[in-house]
Amino acid sequence: MSDEIRVSYPTGATIYACVFNAAGLVWYVVGQVFEAWGTAGRDADDYDIAVPEINAPTGAYRGDFDANIAAGTYTTQVYLQAGGNPADQPTDSLLFGAQIQWSGTAEMTVADQIVAEVIEGAHTLGDILRIALAAFGGISNGGGTVTLNFRDQADGKNRIQCTVDAAGNRSATTLDGT
Repeated sequence: MSDEIRVSYPTGATIYACVFNAAGLVWYVVGQVFEAWGTAGRDADDYDIAVPEINAPTGAYRGDFDANIAAGTYTTQVYLQAGGNPADQPTDSLLFGAQIQWSGTAEMTVADQIVAEVIEGAHTLGDILRIALAAFGGISNGGGTVTLNFRDQADGKNRIQCTVDAAGNRSATTLDGT
């Protein structure tokens, strides 16, 4: 969790963000839960995540996504603070909203999302690429026996383990793309 919330805005502003889940619930920072806006009389001052300007006067503002938020897709709404504390609209102005794919520990890039996509069964594209690398270029052992293994590049685990007959026909396969 480091600088996932990024804003370019004229220098000297006070900016904060609020995080919303797919159900439209807002992240309550102190309580570490998503809840309906205004629960127990709470307002923007209870939901805000600071987005301070870095190396002023750059106009570059950065804030950290809360590492206590579970993996998922979220919307961050970024506000320009008008007074001494964050306040509900219309006092504070909404600058913009943006989606973030969160892994639970870091923002997921587009490449991360593609590699994490489930392609077949429970296997992700990343799993399949690791399995394919073992099949095409990995160390193998067990040739000439009933169990043929294709290993990862570090020779630390079997990515593919096959039960084969004397002709090399597979009768069972175990895959490990993790």
